[in-house]
Amino acid sequence: MKNFVPIVPKTLNLEEHAELAFNHLTNNLDANRNFLPYFHTIFETDPAEARHEMFDYGDLTARYLDALILCRNMCGSGQGINYENKLKELLLGYFDENDGLCYRPAHTSLFSTAVFDADSVHLKLQKDLPVMYNCHVAELFDQSRTLIGLITWYKDSCEVEVKDKIDALIEGLDRISIKKDDYCYFSKTEYSPGYVPANDEVPNHAPIYFGGTLIYPLLKYYELTKSRKAFKLAEGLSKHIIFHTKSYESNGGFAGKDHNGQSHGHMSALTGLIFYSITINNQELLQWSKKAFDWFIQNGSSFGWFPEFIGRLAPSQEGCETCTINDVICCAILLARSGYYEYWDHIERFTRNQLVENQLRDTKWMKSSCRKEDTWLSSFDNIPERVRGGFAGWGGINDFIGSNPMFSHRMMNCCSPSGVHALYLVWENIVTEKNSEIYVNLLLNHRSKWLKLYNFMPYEGKIFVSVDNAHIVNIKIPTWVEFSQINFSINNENQDFLVSEGDYIRIKGLKPRDTIVIEFPLKKEVIPETIAGTEYKIYWRGNTVIRVFPEGEEYPLYQRNHLDSDQAIYEQKSYNLSLKRLNW
Repeated sequence: MKNFVPIVPKTLNLEEHAELAFNHLTNNLDANRNFLPYFHTIFETDPAEARHEMFDYGDLTARYLDALILCRNMCGSGQGINYENKLKELLLGYFDENDGLCYRPAHTSLFSTAVFDADSVHLKLQKDLPVMYNCHVAELFDQSRTLIGLITWYKDSCEVEVKDKIDALIEGLDRISIKKDDYCYFSKTEYSPGYVPANDEVPNHAPIYFGGTLIYPLLKYYELTKSRKAFKLAEGLSKHIIFHTKSYESNGGFAGKDHNGQSHGHMSALTGLIFYSITINNQELLQWSKKAFDWFIQNGSSFGWFPEFIGRLAPSQEGCETCTINDVICCAILLARSGYYEYWDHIERFTRNQLVENQLRDTKWMKSSCRKEDTWLSSFDNIPERVRGGFAGWGGINDFIGSNPMFSHRMMNCCSPSGVHALYLVWENIVTEKNSEIYVNLLLNHRSKWLKLYNFMPYEGKIFVSVDNAHIVNIKIPTWVEFSQINFSINNENQDFLVSEGDYIRIKGLKPRDTIVIEFPLKKEVIPETIAGTEYKIYWRGNTVIRVFPEGEEYPLYQRNHLDSDQAIYEQKSYNLSLKRLNW
């Protein structure tokens, strides 16, 4: 007997976006270099080019591993296992100094377009100039991304050997940290093998990026294993940033031409600071962190575009890293789950719009009219198809091609696995459980062990829930919906409903096979919005952006006229039922 496949509304499906990303994650690897990822995709040339970079090692290798594991858990397919195993082998090979730290390989000279002087505050941009870089160092940001990749691996497999590797990495980080009273910091951004810091060394110039980005993965590992070493290191780094640096201004803001103004670093660190305040139950610190978050999102758009830097270029010249969208979504989830329920609306808007629009779906516009032989540095073979499913690194507000004067016609592929991580964060938090009650936080299609959720937006203001194993269900209603205009029914019978804290409809006494339908008028409006100093008009249907005016010119985003209808489209579709939650 064939499995029954239901007919459901053809609306936003995060699993499909993860499946599309799988194409990029498995094809943007260099089989001739042990499946090392390519950091750059350059589509200003003919043919388009994939190019290696020094970030391919601890950073990208770990991110691609993380993303492939998350893809598998979202989609239920094991077709990427061989690639996971190759990346695991590659990642473990970087731990070659027996001090716990992850090193970029010795005797490998890599072309670099952004060589960073470890003890300077200057980023040396060398566009298309060969810069040979002795990269056998343990770079701190690499350690943070490697920690995330290893933790995802351990959450997925529970392998003791992986836990041992994480413990050794944390021990190595603790050894090179400088401890002062109740806080700690790192004096360098890169460490050569055998380096022993002196206690009088001062903090490196960008403690947010080179240190602060470690806080969240350290605390997630503490949550998982109760490792006191992980907690004490995260706490020391947190206290250094909060009380002993000027990384955040009194209003929560930040700015700078180097890493001090980089949004990804700041928001990644802020994720850790928010989680630290939750972990120690410090409401004052949580409020401080929330203020910093609110300041930052006001510098972006209401639908999820955020500048790569604040204080570097004119706002109109900045692009949007998908890495930053991932960080913002993670911050917002932590705040929403701490009782600031309004952020669920932010998460849904950012997801429905810039996150999925930043994913490269159509590559016909990329140049590939001539052939060129691959080299140890670059590949030119069928790059448009190989990078399909990746995410923008310098995306524009209304165009995949952003306005960065140097790198607009490129992708930096740290953003592609980050896009997958963001998809997973959202997917994992659509339906959650707390105190034996089920919470539908985001009105997005999803299947869980408790219920199946089908969303009709942006066509119709309607959701359908089929109960499998839940007695009490709470369903979050968007902020723009008037409760007086809601039609609520259980098993096709209209009923009154109870509204609980956070604008959830609370339903008790449910049984398996009960069905819930919630209907409301879908809000349609055109709203003017100033983003990065430019005035735009945004056409919304509910939480979904249909068009942005003026439109993009090269690869315009938000070409969604097909969604501008009051009648839903249907398809036969079964969503993946994953019983494992990796809890990121």
